[in-house]
Amino acid sequence: MRLAERTRARIRPRGKDQNQDSISAESYLRILSEHEAMFSWCRQSRLGFTLVELLVVMAIIGLLVGLLLPAVQSAREAARRASCSNNLHQIALATHLFELVMGRLPFGTRHGQVDTSSSAQFHNFYGSFLEILPYIEQDPIARQYDPSKSYSDTTPNAGGLSNAEIISRPLPVFSCPSDGNRRTRVSGWGSYSFSGGNNGSDSYADPTCVYYGYPIEGNTGRNHYVPTKNWEGGYHDGAIINSRDGYTNLSLIFDGTSNTLLAGETAHVLEQMPDGNNGITQWGAAHYPRSHVSTNVRLGTRASPGGCNPNIGSGPMARRWVPLEDPLNWINNGCFGFRSAHPGGVNFAFCDGSVRLLNDSIDFRTYMALGSRARND
Repeated sequence: MRLAERTRARIRPRGKDQNQDSISAESYLRILSEHEAMFSWCRQSRLGFTLVELLVVMAIIGLLVGLLLPAVQSAREAARRASCSNNLHQIALATHLFELVMGRLPFGTRHGQVDTSSSAQFHNFYGSFLEILPYIEQDPIARQYDPSKSYSDTTPNAGGLSNAEIISRPLPVFSCPSDGNRRTRVSGWGSYSFSGGNNGSDSYADPTCVYYGYPIEGNTGRNHYVPTKNWEGGYHDGAIINSRDGYTNLSLIFDGTSNTLLAGETAHVLEQMPDGNNGITQWGAAHYPRSHVSTNVRLGTRASPGGCNPNIGSGPMARRWVPLEDPLNWINNGCFGFRSAHPGGVNFAFCDGSVRLLNDSIDFRTYMALGSRARND
């Protein structure tokens, strides 16, 4: 019952002043009715927000989002970095298991191999990540792959799939969650490469020289084989080398396994590539620099104006000579070095199995020293 009706029921005019009381009551009821109507309108008008109130609320929400978004993005990047580090740790463990069974570390490539007895069994571009597949819970893929054929071979194997089809599938353990958005342009893309150390760095007997990758006619014999010419991937002084240069194992890491790089990130973040792509890293391609790269390219270099062409510059594969400081020189080309999609640095697995982040601003000489395995540096 409304307020006016309740009040009307309670009013009872009395005595000779009945008419006067009645008139007063009627006036009072009318006033109550008007007040009730006004209060009812006020209650109805407060069901929504005014424009000013709405703008204030939106401004507060926008401020909160602006404060929280960087924190959310930072948390997501931290999670992606942790996942990336775990991948590298798994790669290091698999490499240790491989070395334990085979007595050597995986080959970066067999390009230009001199061991003719293995030529029929292993293709030039078989090695690195393909070799450790059985030790990283990818044995079914290893069994399907024909090591006597190239990674790009399209001939069906015994299981009905070709090598090209097998490696076209990205594997989570070889893929960093922070890798570039255009990574799918490369079939069978990967985010990691093994470290060959410094390319062509044994050119000089003086170990104190700055070794940038000058041409080389031979090496000091550390790898059990002295080539006459290093065109195919160049001689490397790191943990992972070309089969043509012999072999390495953990006992030959004289600089210490905790001081020598094993593998790191080679994300699809390259810039200025002539073909418009942003990387060529492929987990199934044991072909320099698709799955093993050098440390005498500055860490975090992204520019690749000459594309992934090692035949330009002062390195062991150079056919055309250009000055060391020329951007087209391969030692200034990010395609041949480690780089990351993470801000500030690159994740690396060391030969002892540990995983650490190296800052992009690391001293160049220190970085090259981490790449070599037996320079006593």
